Amino acid sequence: MYGCTTDSDVALKTFKSTFNNQSAVIENASLNKELSYLRVNVVGLDALLVKGYADQDKNGAIDVWYSSDGSMMRLQKGRYLGSVGFDRNWQNVEFKDAPNLINIVEYFKRPAPSPQLKSVADFYPKDLYFFSRNKTQMPEYQTALQERMSISVSDQAPKTIPKSLKPYLQNKELIWVSEKPLSTQDTTSSRDNFAWYGFEKKNSSFIQVFGQQCFSPDFCISWMPWPIQ
Repeated sequence: MYGCTTDSDVALKTFKSTFNNQSAVIENASLNKELSYLRVNVVGLDALLVKGYADQDKNGAIDVWYSSDGSMMRLQKGRYLGSVGFDRNWQNVEFKDAPNLINIVEYFKRPAPSPQLKSVADFYPKDLYFFSRNKTQMPEYQTALQERMSISVSDQAPKTIPKSLKPYLQNKELIWVSEKPLSTQDTTSSRDNFAWYGFEKKNSSFIQVFGQQCFSPDFCISWMPWPIQ
């Protein structure tokens, strides 16, 4: 659902009059405290996105974010749920039985036999270890239905973090959750796309400080809340 509301129109108008796609401008911008922002990197280009509104959905609220040129990205519970206006986009994204990312991190951090990289199946209910995803990749119109996904957890940062975002993640003890499609004979499924989510512990809970969805090893969309603490 891609509808707009009066509040989203006001947010987008305010955003367009203030920001553009330059990293230096983003880092020195005076932000409107009444709005929420994401710093997004698409294949090396940084942009500042403003939250326009939230769509209600049976699987949780979908946050809709706008760039200064009118591009749009949707997130649901920390996961990329599609975009419009980038060089490549996913649309009609739908998750089925996807476990909550915060719950995964909390299970990982409970006392465990080994701190090494492990499968979520070692400590998470097995009926939630695997889940499925539908998506259509644009502009190729390449559709993957019931794409089966797996999850793993690590304390090692991914190598695909953009250079412009790395300084804001240094000196943080982050827990990383990764998602990737399982091998399949379905030729319509892209097997080399993957996602990373970084979480930091704040007091007694965890917050997401980084997200990344890669369509392929050379095309990734990365984001973090801005300004990051």
